[in-house]
Amino acid sequence: MARIEFRNHPYTEGGIKNEPILITREKLGYFTYPDFDIPHSDLNTLLVSTPNLFAAYFELAPGCQYGPPDYHPNDEIYIVLEGELTQVSPFSGQAVTVKAGEALIMPKGCVHCGFNFGQTKAKMFSCSPGIVDDQLFPTDMDGKWNMYKRGTREEFPEPRPFYRNTKLGTVYDIGKWPCDFEEMRKETQYLYKVSEEDKLRVVRGLDFPILMKISVSNDAIQVGEYIIPAGGIQTRISEPDSHKGEECIFVVSGEMGVFMTESRETFKVMEGEAIYIPAGMEYSLMNYGHEQVHATFVITPSF
Repeated sequence: MARIEFRNHPYTEGGIKNEPILITREKLGYFTYPDFDIPHSDLNTLLVSTPNLFAAYFELAPGCQYGPPDYHPNDEIYIVLEGELTQVSPFSGQAVTVKAGEALIMPKGCVHCGFNFGQTKAKMFSCSPGIVDDQLFPTDMDGKWNMYKRGTREEFPEPRPFYRNTKLGTVYDIGKWPCDFEEMRKETQYLYKVSEEDKLRVVRGLDFPILMKISVSNDAIQVGEYIIPAGGIQTRISEPDSHKGEECIFVVSGEMGVFMTESRETFKVMEGEAIYIPAGMEYSLMNYGHEQVHATFVITPSF
C-alpha cells in the first residue's frame, strides 16, 4: 500500500464518496510518529480521514514514549482501550495517567506528548474533527519542557486555574459535556481526563435500547461508546438514527451488524474493523451474537 493520505482515507477512486464504507483490515492505513526521523515511537492505524473527521488507534510499547510534542488544529480525544498512558503537557507541566476505559481530551492547540510507564502495551482510540490541515503533524521542536527541575516561571507562567465539572449529567448535557470547552481552549490549555464515572450515560431507544457512554460532546465532536447487549426475544437491533455529521464506529469486541435504512444494505463489522457512515444517513446497529458488542464512535460535526 502507498503512504497513507490524510483527509482522504480509505482510498477510493476520486476520494471519499457519499456512501458507507466498511473498513476491513485490508483498508487500514499505517503510519509512525514521528516519520521525519528513524521511526522509534508509536504505531498508528488509520481508520478514516476526511476533511471533517479523523479516527485511528495507536499503540505504544511498554517503556516507550512518543515525541517530539505535537498539537492539532482541532480538539483531539483518546479512549484508552488497553494498558495505560501518561500524557504530559510540556507548557503547563501537567501530567495525567489514563487507564483502560478512560478518555482524555486535548483541546485545540494543546501541545502534548505521551509515555507508557506500564509493563503492557498501551492502545488508544484517537479521534478529531481534523488532525492536520495538510499532511504534516505540527510539532513543538524547541525542546522546552516545564517539568521537575526544568523550566522557570519566566519561561512558563503559572497557568490560569481550570475547574472540573461536578455537575450530574442528563440528556440535556449532550453538546456540552464534560466541561466548558471555550474555557478549556484558552491558553494555557489543560489535559482533561474523563473517568468511567465521568461519562455521560444515555439510553438510546425504549423498544430496542442500547447504552451510549459519551466521553465528549461539544460544538465540533461527539465521542463515546456503544454497548449493544446480547439476547432478548429477537435479534438486538437499535432504533434507527442519523447525524448531521460524519461518523466512524470501531468495534472493540464482538461482531456488529449495521443496517442502512434507505439502501437496505447490511454490513458486518468484525472486532478490530470499523465502518464509515456519511452525514445524514440513517442506520441501525445489530448484535446477532451471544456476547455484548462494545464499539467506540466519533461524530463530526457533533450529534
